[in-house]
Amino acid sequence: MKFFITGLHSSGKQEVINILENMNVKCGKLFTNLDNLEENVYNKDNYQLYSNDDINTVFENEAYVFIHEFPSVPMRPNDGYFYEGLSKYTLDQNDVFILSPDQLLSVVQNSIKDDICFIWLDNTKENRETRYYHEKRSYNYHIREEIEKHDLNTY
Repeated sequence: MKFFITGLHSSGKQEVINILENMNVKCGKLFTNLDNLEENVYNKDNYQLYSNDDINTVFENEAYVFIHEFPSVPMRPNDGYFYEGLSKYTLDQNDVFILSPDQLLSVVQNSIKDDICFIWLDNTKENRETRYYHEKRSYNYHIREEIEKHDLNTY
């Protein structure tokens, strides 16, 4: 069985993953071709770097659970596009994953053959804001809120 921990930003997903990793649970990371995970990238510890060629290979072989344009990184001239995703290889090698609502909505139907347990971490907006400021997070709270607000009704 695979476990997908999801929920709005600042709801405690990373804290749960940290606890599980300390218990030696196999927790998978998403991939990205964003080679400089800046301080202002949401959930930057949840990524591993793939080259553009690697991402093209994963895409062409349909070896992904989801792949889409990195939503919180503005396009920079001459840098190309940035992507994030979850490869089927990483899915096969691990048991637990963090997916934000926009990532979960991008999962390709029938790309996962295992049983999945979805765990939704919920929190009020006020508590999420408090967590954000208390933990001194560096991503832009309001940008992430807009990204998730856009997908929440569909989710």
